[in-house]
Amino acid sequence: MDRGQKEFVRILDGKRVPLTDYSGPNLASGRANLTLDLPKGIKARDVLELELIVRDPVTGAEFVNKAKLPILAALEPDDKPHPNKKKKPPSDKPGDKQDGIAGLDFPKVEWVKPDDHRWKTHFETLDDCLTIIDDSEEDETGKAEPDYTFYLNEGNKALQNELATTKLPVAAVKKQFEIGVVLVGMALLHDDKQRRSQKPSSSEEKPEDEQRDDEAVLKQAAQFARAIAPIMVPMIQSLGDLVDEEIDVSDLVGQADAA
Repeated sequence: MDRGQKEFVRILDGKRVPLTDYSGPNLASGRANLTLDLPKGIKARDVLELELIVRDPVTGAEFVNKAKLPILAALEPDDKPHPNKKKKPPSDKPGDKQDGIAGLDFPKVEWVKPDDHRWKTHFETLDDCLTIIDDSEEDETGKAEPDYTFYLNEGNKALQNELATTKLPVAAVKKQFEIGVVLVGMALLHDDKQRRSQKPSSSEEKPEDEQRDDEAVLKQAAQFARAIAPIMVPMIQSLGDLVDEEIDVSDLVGQADAA
């Protein structure tokens, strides 16, 4: 959804010179491949100093990649075939953070059973599905980065109906439900953040107005999750069962034509 912003420059005599004649970066197997033409006037034994900056517009994170490339003398083309060696990914170990939609950290998720003393704090009926709580605290400047906890209702009617009839492992169905609901909540939070960033700032906007907006989007997420809960697991499972022959077929189109 947000591909990020990139800035590619050459460091020349301490100055940053933008590079425009390049393609990429293209991502494959954990590697980013970037192709460029050598600048005019460069010769063997020179060192080409490059800097690629990638910015995440959602989290504000900035990744700075620096490289100093020694220039070698040109090689004559070699017509001999060479074995195609598969390169290993940069690392076999995953990072210590789970990234979700558009670079947002996957939130903390807690399942709450109906007999849990916390259940009535977060839910009113068995149709309720999701409650999002922002546990962030203000720093010295008075600002606070969101720190969301997603509470899921383990007694949700739609979920329990699926668990009662499914032939799949219970843990798998719960995980499908969890991922679907959490991604819906994250999508609404992301959309709200994007809308606010595009809104012209106003000096008349007060902290209490912003707090009301925060509460409104959390309430909206709870209502939307409640509405979509009955179709969440069937939707995920049916999409996973699609085969090539069915990709271009849409029952909805046929129904629309008939109508």
